[in-house]
Amino acid sequence: VLLTDMRKVDKPDNETFNADGSVAGATYSKSRLEEIKKAREALERHEAALEKALANNDFNKLKESK
Repeated sequence: VLLTDMRKVDKPDNETFNADGSVAGATYSKSRLEEIKKAREALERHEAALEKALANNDFNKLKESK
């Protein structure tokens, strides 16, 4: 689910177009960059909890990260 969320927000939200309708450029707004940062941090926390759970057989942090 976290990876799916990351893919949803990791796209430019401002596009400019040429006269023929093709995309000339795409940029990220400040709010979109913040969304991407939050999604990446959540994914990293979940991955760290999963690694710890598998390495140490300690699933407490994994349960908390959901």
